[in-house]
Amino acid sequence: MKGVKNNSGAKRAPIGRLLLLAGAGISLIIGLGAGLGLGGVLAAPLEIRSHPIDHGALMVFGFLGTVISLERAVAVRKPWAWIVPVLGLCGSVAMLLGLGLIPGIAWLGTFIGLLAIYISIQKRAATTAILVQMVGAVAGACAVLQWLLNHTFSQALAFAAIFLIATIIGERMELARVAFSGAQAEASIAVLVLCVFAAAVIPNGQRLLGFFLLLLALRSVQIDVARRLIRSTGLPRYSAWCMLLGYGWLCAAACAWMLDGPYDLRGHMIFLGFVFSMIFAHAPTIATAITKRPLPYSPVLYIPLIILHLSLAMRVISALAGITLSWQVAISVNVIAIVLFMACAICLSVFRGQHKEVRRATAAASTQ
Repeated sequence: MKGVKNNSGAKRAPIGRLLLLAGAGISLIIGLGAGLGLGGVLAAPLEIRSHPIDHGALMVFGFLGTVISLERAVAVRKPWAWIVPVLGLCGSVAMLLGLGLIPGIAWLGTFIGLLAIYISIQKRAATTAILVQMVGAVAGACAVLQWLLNHTFSQALAFAAIFLIATIIGERMELARVAFSGAQAEASIAVLVLCVFAAAVIPNGQRLLGFFLLLLALRSVQIDVARRLIRSTGLPRYSAWCMLLGYGWLCAAACAWMLDGPYDLRGHMIFLGFVFSMIFAHAPTIATAITKRPLPYSPVLYIPLIILHLSLAMRVISALAGITLSWQVAISVNVIAIVLFMACAICLSVFRGQHKEVRRATAAASTQ
């Protein structure tokens, strides 16, 4: 899946990667639509009603599982690794077609394959960051198994959350080696991730899970370079805002878990507040690695970020106050924020990224 060059000398993204990324994007859109239906905002079309779509499973296993495994397949550079994101996409298609257990089987294969990718990377260059992400892959497999056994995503919530938290924090350890350097800092993160996983395994360990999750969030903030980057400019400052806001929602989710708060709040504080905020922060890096096209920074990226966090705050307040109408409005604005970010990212990559590549290729040609 090597990139090819156009006439200007700029690299085009491998078509296979783009198709997988587009498939994951379609899973995201359908998952968001299912979320609107679940919240009573949008009535599902008849053809979708005949095959009920599990919003949580499609978002976490179908969309995020596919994107994460695609990014890891790019990193490991092994031909067999491309099977993993393909399995993730197949699971989403199988859910849309209503093929019974097939989606779960495909997604279980995705997480087993993702674990194999991490093992391959760890053999090449052993790091604590990859060990943390391996815990996330195991948690993802556990989440799929619980979803298959209980036929509801709510029973898989804890392991699904651990999958994403461990993966994201593990990748932060990779991307910010200076901030997370030192055996003591990395070991403390790894121990806390294992404690959170152990609490999810223990019967009635939800409050303990919340306690360790709070410690993990606070420790991550303490040693993350984002605290210093908030005083910088441009992309570093934007990413720092995304990360610190994400850590804030992770702390809030941990408190909600300790207080046995509502399922909607616990889940969406993590999946929207933490996970999507971290996606917004790392999209310029990860999207560029996958597509081989730059995703330039622009201040316009602050718009979906602000909308996401304000609407999530509105969602939390409305849920606690029992105000259904404003809760539904907040859900709708949550979706708008994510779709708006996707639109901004695509436009920046296609238009500004193309101009940047052409200028770079022209400059390189002039020096030859």
